[in-house]
Amino acid sequence: MARLPTPGLDEGQWGDILNEYLLVENATDGSLRRNFVQTGGDIGCTASTPLARVRTYTAVVGPPGTVADYTCTGVTDNVQIQAAINMVAASGGGVVFMRRGTYRIASTITFPLSANVMVVGEKWAKQGNGGTIFKTSAGASLTDMFLIAGNANPGSNADLSHDNGFTNVTVDGNATTTNLLTLSNTDTVKLEHIRMVGATNSINTVWNSTSNPVTATVPGAIFLRDSIISANNGVGINLQFQTQCWISDCWFSGSSVTTWINIKSSNKVHIINCEFDSAATSIALSDTATVATNDIVAQACTFVQSSGNAWTDSRSNAASDRVHISGTILPGVTHDKLVGSHNSVWLSDGMQPVTIQSQAVGDTPLILKGVSGQTGRYIQVQNSSGTQLMFVNSTGSLFVANGSATTPGVSFANDVGSGFYRIAANTIGMAINGVQVLQFDAGGLTVNRMSTTQKNALTPTNGIIIYDTTLNKFQGYENGTWVNLV
Repeated sequence: MARLPTPGLDEGQWGDILNEYLLVENATDGSLRRNFVQTGGDIGCTASTPLARVRTYTAVVGPPGTVADYTCTGVTDNVQIQAAINMVAASGGGVVFMRRGTYRIASTITFPLSANVMVVGEKWAKQGNGGTIFKTSAGASLTDMFLIAGNANPGSNADLSHDNGFTNVTVDGNATTTNLLTLSNTDTVKLEHIRMVGATNSINTVWNSTSNPVTATVPGAIFLRDSIISANNGVGINLQFQTQCWISDCWFSGSSVTTWINIKSSNKVHIINCEFDSAATSIALSDTATVATNDIVAQACTFVQSSGNAWTDSRSNAASDRVHISGTILPGVTHDKLVGSHNSVWLSDGMQPVTIQSQAVGDTPLILKGVSGQTGRYIQVQNSSGTQLMFVNSTGSLFVANGSATTPGVSFANDVGSGFYRIAANTIGMAINGVQVLQFDAGGLTVNRMSTTQKNALTPTNGIIIYDTTLNKFQGYENGTWVNLV
């Protein structure tokens, strides 16, 4: 059985042992074998008790002059690529390894049902230069460059197409392609390190059935990460009747885009740490009368289009609910109020650090819950120096800073110098326009105290009561003049 040499042992045999080991997956000329069988399991298992028998096929596709099973000439390379995919699929699944180069696609490349094929590029590049590139042939007009499809009108999960994907490639529609990748009745598609450009739409999902999906047939499980998505006058990713999709760490970049992510009658869609550039709408939410759209999360996203909508919401199904959106948004970028209840929006818009928005009448924008038996503080607000300004304790009492007559601890938005403040222990003052007018303590109520000179400088109205410290008299302003009350 082939193995690696053992350090400290196998003296004089290292070369023979390594050659035997490498020949398991490689031919004598160094190229990958068309297929190899690997028996074994988790680390620590022995050959006599294998945990699994895995059969993996690898087909290598490349331009002339490279070591490859299928050689492409740059004319109708889709023929050789299709043959490689078919061979790997027929062998039980595996990898179609694409050497770097530009491959011209003149007609749609279709994955067989549940092909279990990963198309892996040798190199991925932001601009595509020097990488593995699929590009629509000059003069060709494609509806779909790649099509992964299950059976129409699926009756069970087995009718969906499973476990396919792409990594480390650029897909370029050359401005003559409608969809770069169409997923029809699929389950589990893995897309990583992909650059998609030059088509009306990048990823288009289709529910090909005359009836709504049920639990056993619902498509989805799309895993897209670390990629650059573009679209020409169309949609970046069109999700219809999908579930459990993860889109993370992607840059949506392009111009004249209608919608970056269209979510229709789908649920459990997670959009994490993505940037959305110029588009009429970054995220569009909609549903149908029979299938709702809910449990949508767009978290830590950046909406930096210069205009347009960060998101729109046209859902009308009563069951559509539960959407959470957070991140940053440029001033001037608009968005809809989310439909339904149990929604939340946390945004930094360049004007306020964080905006928490209620999305429906009757919603509570923010609820903080403690654990059973919790004591102490639930909410605490501090300034930049760490000085405590306000807190709410576990019984619901609100505590604020002491303040002063000119800056009361409890004040009002349009009268910042009017309100209540702490004078001393168990002594509260009330100020109007920065001047104390009342004092409350355990001894009782103290009205505003001032000298006769200060009193005469007032512009009083009938009903004012003061204590004149020059006359040592309680006085009131009655019928246009000051009178002694006692």
